[in-house]
Amino acid sequence: ADSEAMNRAVADAAAVMGGLSILVNNAGVGMAKPLVDYTDKDWSLLIGVNLTGTFNAIRSAAPIIVDSGGGAPPQQPTPPRLPPP
Repeated sequence: ADSEAMNRAVADAAAVMGGLSILVNNAGVGMAKPLVDYTDKDWSLLIGVNLTGTFNAIRSAAPIIVDSGGGAPPQQPTPPRLPPP
């Protein structure tokens, strides 16, 4: 879940390939034990890879994909609604 490492990896890939047209976000971890047995370290790993790592990859790749003429970046199906101030 290291955003700077992801930025470097995506930039390096784009440089080698002359841009990016797609991102396959195919990393993930799971735990082969009941949720009640997860340690804090287990949970941090799960969230770090499955959520933060995915977010970092999209955030790093989306501008390059758009600049390369690729597809639109991912969209939320429904924008989050915030309560009025």
